[in-house]
Amino acid sequence: LARGAMEQRAFLSRSMAICFLVALTPAVSAASSILTFGDLNIVVVTDVHSWVSGHRHNPNLNADYGDLYSFYEHVKSQALALGKDIFLVNNGDIVDGTGLSDPYGAMLTPLIENLPFDLINTGNHELYNDESIGNIVNNGFKAHFGNAYVTTNVADSRTGQTLGANYTVLNGTSSGRSYVAFGFLYNMPATGSGKHCDDVIVRTVEHTVNTTWFQQALGLAPMAIVNAHMGYDNQLVHVILGKIRQVMGPTYPVVFLTGHTHIRQYKQLDSYAVSFEAGHYFDTIGFVGIDLNSFSQPPVFRKVDVNANVQAMVHAVGLTNQANLNTTTGDYIKTEIVRVRNAMNLDQTLGCNPYPEKLSRHHSQLFDIMLNQVWPYGLKVDVDTYYGVFSRGGLRYDLYPGDVNLDDIVTLTPFHNEFFVANNVPGMMLINIKSQHGFHWHYATSDQALNGNLHYTLFMDGYDRAELMSRLTSQGYSGSASRYDTTLDTTTIWSEFVKAQWSCDQPSSSQDGRSSSAGSETALIAGLAIGFAAVVVGLLLVGYKFAPCMNNNSGQNTELAGMAGGSSMVEGGSVAEPSSIIEQASVVDPENHPRFVIGSNAELGSAEEEEI
Repeated sequence: LARGAMEQRAFLSRSMAICFLVALTPAVSAASSILTFGDLNIVVVTDVHSWVSGHRHNPNLNADYGDLYSFYEHVKSQALALGKDIFLVNNGDIVDGTGLSDPYGAMLTPLIENLPFDLINTGNHELYNDESIGNIVNNGFKAHFGNAYVTTNVADSRTGQTLGANYTVLNGTSSGRSYVAFGFLYNMPATGSGKHCDDVIVRTVEHTVNTTWFQQALGLAPMAIVNAHMGYDNQLVHVILGKIRQVMGPTYPVVFLTGHTHIRQYKQLDSYAVSFEAGHYFDTIGFVGIDLNSFSQPPVFRKVDVNANVQAMVHAVGLTNQANLNTTTGDYIKTEIVRVRNAMNLDQTLGCNPYPEKLSRHHSQLFDIMLNQVWPYGLKVDVDTYYGVFSRGGLRYDLYPGDVNLDDIVTLTPFHNEFFVANNVPGMMLINIKSQHGFHWHYATSDQALNGNLHYTLFMDGYDRAELMSRLTSQGYSGSASRYDTTLDTTTIWSEFVKAQWSCDQPSSSQDGRSSSAGSETALIAGLAIGFAAVVVGLLLVGYKFAPCMNNNSGQNTELAGMAGGSSMVEGGSVAEPSSIIEQASVVDPENHPRFVIGSNAELGSAEEEEI
């Protein structure tokens, strides 16, 4: 397909999605609000990775941080009107995801400062580079949030003092009740792959919970909020809870706000504790309401996942349209996001993707393009001896058909890792390493057929260097990996390749390039006809089959049976884009996650496949 035909196809795809959305979206009224407030209520985002401006390739995830601000203001107003406490929480990993994160979050953090977070943690991604954490500490972010920036087990290596606050005490404005809050990070290593930078110390969770100050802090309030950047059921969650139970007893309420593994999930840990994880990449706004029952009996935890979709947010708070959701400050944040994007040229078109289908980070084709086309072009390698290896977690998002802008490239590969090379690597060593259990699960390789009698030049990035060299050393390799002499990194090499090789005038790689305006017009007419038919069918389905579901609110907070811990109760639900309120709707999410339905706990990403 030529570029014009590709754009027509993309338009038709979007039109079809919109048609289904129109057909399957129920009317929204104040009575349809699904948030059930408890004595304590928390709105939480995690692992946003700089996705504060929405998802341009995903119309069902069209909310930005301006919308988040406005949503929270409405939820907060409703909670306070009922005499309930409410807090806004961020569980870290704010950087490394989109162009807004370059360089090291310097343009991103001022945008985040517009949000009134009561509690904010550090994730591992803030700690990979001295420059990233330096921006947070020295450029106003830490000072802006003050005691709300809590890094319980992360310290400044230069001073030995905790990077943020050890803990904070949140005071409910309605109840006058206090809640002690912590901010943990998993035991991030100081050496090897995934290590933190030199400017920080990550103290082990096991050490931290055994400190006197931690145990004394628990006694400052009748309940704890643990903002923990680790998986919802990580063993360290149980280490923290175990110490809390030892110090405070079995009836001390605890809510864990978790992250890092990029999924929606929760687990009741015992009768008085629950762990709740709310997605990633700003695809989810988590809400948890907790009835404390005057601390006389087990609390009731209610959780809801709200898709980062404006109409879903409108529905969640019981409003009628987006105009009613918007606030003055929310609109200001939107304007600031656009201003920063323009200043960074993130929407600058670099070229056009010649492939007619989305290139998924979960499939081999995108890695093949990178290792067999992008790297050889940018690094100017000797193709006879070149061999490239790259961890599958290094690509963070998908590459879509049509125009490719600077933000698309940074979103695809945001880390700016340097290139390293190991020379004269025996082919047999590479063959042996490739045959090791789990190697292909973690790494992609270039497509050369290795010859055990030849030697190769192994190219890798700085993140993979330690692990790959360890594997080579175990095979008897005595050489080292040195920095490759290039000004390019794992991000900019893609930009240069797209600009040079993916002209917007070239034909699709999988078609013969033939295209005509008549054909495009025919496709457009056919697509609109199909779209119209979808509207009619959808309306009939809604009116005939699904209307009873629309009027039945009993499924919006479904009690989940069989949870551990006796009589405490967890209730759960999801608020997806409006179409997915109907189970089995045809269009629920363009990223192939068809489980965004009321009552689901859909996995939005695979921790196994991403460099989390």
